[in-house]
Amino acid sequence: MGKFALIAAAALAVIVIGIAGALMFWNAPAPSARIEHVIPDAKLPK
Repeated sequence: MGKFALIAAAALAVIVIGIAGALMFWNAPAPSARIEHVIPDAKLPK
């Protein structure tokens, strides 16, 4: 049972490191749509 736990922990570590590496080097594109929110005058400080 100890050998299985060691293999499972090693596999989990490889998966986590792989996901972290993919997120670090992934060049995600910037959003292309402009977002505008209307703020009512009542919410602005006077």
